[in-house]
Amino acid sequence: MDNISSYIDHHTLLKPEATGKDIEKLCEEAINYRFASVCVNPYFVPLASNLYKLK
Repeated sequence: MDNISSYIDHHTLLKPEATGKDIEKLCEEAINYRFASVCVNPYFVPLASNLYKLK
């Protein structure tokens, strides 16, 4: 199992105190490690969506 990230379905950050910077970091990690998706609070969906569009 050389690349365990290919077995990870999603990356999650649901803490109510999460910030936009936290979500940016989460998405960057998900993109870099090729996770299938991220799970964020509804408030951050537009931000996460825009970050994915840029990559």
